[in-house]
Amino acid sequence: MIDMSSLAQCIDPLAPLFWDQFWRVRSAFLVPGVEARDIAEKCGSIRPGNAFLEIGVGDGRNLLVVCQAGLRVHGIDFSSVAIARAKARLQKEGFSVDLELGSAGNLPYPDEHFAFITAIDVLNHLPEPEVCMAEVHRVLAPEGRVYANALSVRDPNRAMVASLGREVAHNLYQLPSPEYESGQEVSCIMRYYEIEDVKRIIGGFGCETPLQEYVRIDGGDLPPFSSVTHEHVFWRLDLRKVAIQ
Repeated sequence: MIDMSSLAQCIDPLAPLFWDQFWRVRSAFLVPGVEARDIAEKCGSIRPGNAFLEIGVGDGRNLLVVCQAGLRVHGIDFSSVAIARAKARLQKEGFSVDLELGSAGNLPYPDEHFAFITAIDVLNHLPEPEVCMAEVHRVLAPEGRVYANALSVRDPNRAMVASLGREVAHNLYQLPSPEYESGQEVSCIMRYYEIEDVKRIIGGFGCETPLQEYVRIDGGDLPPFSSVTHEHVFWRLDLRKVAIQ
């Protein structure tokens, strides 16, 4: 059995390099995914002026709908290129947002600070997702909401990922980056979840809606996925921080 903490120590310093390059080669902003619709709907139940956090802001596609809801918006990503792209996108629409460079496993925010937290396409790339979810629980206010997703083991691209990388633990794949000449093997993690895996990492939260899978269609413009349309299958995590009795 591989030591996840040791794997995390190897991956964490290198992962930003992979994602910096990922965002550099994308010529256009990503179109908001199906998750943006759900996020916008849930923002309607959050009182304007309350604090919101997005973990893994990417190029800011999901932050646009939150800015329009009147919340105090914060975001974090460990890619400096992603942060720059997100700021540019939001500024173009007239929004100024507090975005920070940092790790999902060590959030630089006080306890019980946020009313609503999202983490879209984040848990798929973490060697220790339970560490991230523990941090989410810490910074979330009592009765606060969480909306996240996680790749299902039924995702049709799993076989392709397995062929490109190597399985370092059950349903956890390590992918080499074709963009770097250094030959560093640890660059990107892809994790797939059974329903029991999801239940394991959401302890301390209550489910607002039952755990269920959904499909998202993405277009790829990053080698080796150029000009490929991907149908992804995710678990939807619609959670609330439950009060301790």
